[in-house]
Amino acid sequence: MPELLAKAVVGSREPTLVYLVAHRYWPFSVESTDEIVPQQGIVVAQTNSPFLAVWIAETINARLDGREYGCSRPPGIIERCGHFEASNDNLFAWSWSWGWSRAGLHIARRFSEHAFGKFQDLLAELVAS
Repeated sequence: MPELLAKAVVGSREPTLVYLVAHRYWPFSVESTDEIVPQQGIVVAQTNSPFLAVWIAETINARLDGREYGCSRPPGIIERCGHFEASNDNLFAWSWSWGWSRAGLHIARRFSEHAFGKFQDLLAELVAS
């Protein structure tokens, strides 16, 4: 079971942005994204549809929780998208480049290669759309 340090949320002021937000009590981890108390984070996707942004956030959280998200993808365009990286059983998220810099966030520890493969599938689906 992964140790979760962050979860995906939709921006409150900008409902077309998807953020990955760190757990307020970092570095303490939790077992479910429902337990995470959001603090600050990074933008990982920008869409032209609030419905698509919600779908992306809920799909990311489902994958973090080790479950499938059954809803079909709503219409819309993903205008920008960050990426995920795995290193030594740790999962990181990166925003897209903002000129000369890019932000990253440690989102899980003890993350299996199988679970990371599901994230890669999710990214392929996002990029293909």
